[in-house]
Amino acid sequence: MSTPFQKAALARRSHRSLTAVSTLSDAELEQLVEFALVNSPSTMNSQTSRVVLLLKEEHVRFWEMAKNGARKVQEGDHLANTLLRHSNFQKGYGTILLFEDSETYKGSAQLQDHGAGILHYVLWTSIAEAGMGASLQHQQSFAQDEAKEAYSLPATWNLVAQMPFGVVAEGVTLPVKSVVPLETRFKSFGGEK
Repeated sequence: MSTPFQKAALARRSHRSLTAVSTLSDAELEQLVEFALVNSPSTMNSQTSRVVLLLKEEHVRFWEMAKNGARKVQEGDHLANTLLRHSNFQKGYGTILLFEDSETYKGSAQLQDHGAGILHYVLWTSIAEAGMGASLQHQQSFAQDEAKEAYSLPATWNLVAQMPFGVVAEGVTLPVKSVVPLETRFKSFGGEK
């Protein structure tokens, strides 16, 4: 069995070597994000996820903010590795900033995370289906405050992840994905064999 969704899910991998090229127009990228926001379920339909789409120079600007933030709290090899990662992300076409609004939902943070995870997966898989690469990053400690100020975002928006994306650089091959044996992860009872 191979459905279009399964093919898209297989294409979704962590790509960190990106180019400043998109297979979609800027308007189509906005539509992709809007579709994901509207069609990703959330706990009790709370719709707590917030998204900022940064393209071209704004995408580059964000990763400069992250680099500056890293310089304030890291040093040595750790800083050098972080700056290299941020420079690689900066080579992409855009970044999707993923926030959760703490004002919208007062229930369980764990349940709120479930909805956020679904949105992240829908966005990432949609980007892969469009012929681009992306990765999910967690560099918010370096740039959250600066991003909120730069883009006039509400204080209640908490940056939880960043998704740099673009066409994958030529010649990049990903290692074979390691998979823990399914018999240790999956059980089925009551069905017909």
